Amino acid sequence: MRLGIAKAIVTTLGFGLRHFVAFFVLGLLGGLPTYLHSFLPRESMGIQPGPNWPSGIEFPESLRNFTAPRPRWETDFAIPMIETLLFCIAVAVAAQTLLGDRRGKDWAVFSGLGNVFRRAPAILGVSMVLAVTTSIAQVVMEAVPLAAFLIAPLAVFAGLVFFVAVPCAAVENAGTIYCFERSAELTSGSRWRILGVFILSILPLFAGIFGLALVLQYGLQLDGFEISPLMTLLTNALGSVYFVPLFAIIHEALVALREGPGAKVFD
Repeated sequence: MRLGIAKAIVTTLGFGLRHFVAFFVLGLLGGLPTYLHSFLPRESMGIQPGPNWPSGIEFPESLRNFTAPRPRWETDFAIPMIETLLFCIAVAVAAQTLLGDRRGKDWAVFSGLGNVFRRAPAILGVSMVLAVTTSIAQVVMEAVPLAAFLIAPLAVFAGLVFFVAVPCAAVENAGTIYCFERSAELTSGSRWRILGVFILSILPLFAGIFGLALVLQYGLQLDGFEISPLMTLLTNALGSVYFVPLFAIIHEALVALREGPGAKVFD
């Protein structure tokens, strides 16, 4: 038996929409670091109006914020690490929520939050490993652009191997190292199909982001610089409604394929 691509997508959509508000809020929290970071003052950077700036019109502070660079350690390391960590925690909540749904529990998201706290050491251990390695890869690719040709394929492969490490930490009550080993075991033989799920999921997401940008720009009369931080925040939140539960759904499917639908791992 193989991982069903269409079934994974449909099941994730249903699960995500059933808990739309909770996953949207988790997405908002995950996008806050970038959103808040975009408004940090940049006066010390010395950004001034260009020669074509209309005379008599004050140079807006918001424009200064989006044209001036921030220190590289913030943009290339700190912010990606924090956001990866928050995303992993959201995935853990989704995995516990799915478990609650399967058991017929009401308010499964709230009970899932409690279970995540009880498994915090393993979840935080796995999340920190993923967050730090993601940030280091980002820094290396920014510092040495040619390294991206080597790191990007390795990152994709590692992502497929350790795709369900966080759900393993959330529901299998095991140590950090075991969770990575367990993920490698579960994804073996299904990695190309997991990649297929992601590719087929990203295409409609880009279409949705484009539509949202049009609504914000023409419907609400927002210019490009006002859209930038808002778009980042909203697209993270909307994307989380689907991509946060996707990891939990695939983990459940892989466990069922490996050990049968009634696997004791979910106890």
